[in-house]
Amino acid sequence: MVSWAMVAAQPLQPTSHRPLVPRGAHAPTHADIEALPPHVVGEILGGELVASPRPAPRHANTASVLGMLIGTPFRLGVGGPGGWQILDEPELSLGVDPRFDPVVSDLAG
Repeated sequence: MVSWAMVAAQPLQPTSHRPLVPRGAHAPTHADIEALPPHVVGEILGGELVASPRPAPRHANTASVLGMLIGTPFRLGVGGPGGWQILDEPELSLGVDPRFDPVVSDLAG
């Protein structure tokens, strides 16, 4: 049986994010994200285009295990409410920027 403690036991390396478009150059858009290389995740955070590498294997494994742990009760209804959609790395809008402010979370439901 996998537990949350087992998943969280190994610390992950911090990810360094760097803005790609300097403040004031132009407001980043979804087109800027689409122009990034496929091995990069792009987000617009605080009005800045930020790129980070795809998750490392250990990070991806942790997210996968969390998805299984959360998915059983919340998606499948085994020991929980069921009916939820649990997604890995979805592109979301937090509603902060009315034009579009995409962020990519590890898991969403």
